[in-house]
Amino acid sequence: RPLGGRARAGLIMATILVVDDEPIIAMTMGDWLADLGHSVVGPATDYASAVALSEEAFDAAILDVSLGSETTTGIAVRLSSRGVPFAVASGHDAQSIDAAFANGLLLPKPFGFETFRRVVERLLSPPHD
Repeated sequence: RPLGGRARAGLIMATILVVDDEPIIAMTMGDWLADLGHSVVGPATDYASAVALSEEAFDAAILDVSLGSETTTGIAVRLSSRGVPFAVASGHDAQSIDAAFANGLLLPKPFGFETFRRVVERLLSPPHD
């Protein structure tokens, strides 16, 4: 679908998995991704749905570290092994996040649209050698 002035050079329209246990944050991320021209897998707001949706085909993911009493560490490991880029949405500082998330871009909570847009853009940028 046409994006008008929102399209950025080098940014591909992608399918992105959204995982966050706070429904309003998950829905907001989904709406923002749609506004940017991307399609959304999910959002998953609990661990069981996150694991199930993580097996689907998508280009990138945005993972909340904590889903209630569970963490998304196993999903991050699986995405890394599949070579799927992901961002880590967290209110924790980078040093306190499990090493499994090291391959992800940090999306610090709370975040606004511009920070979110920049992280999504970086997430979908081709790797530079």
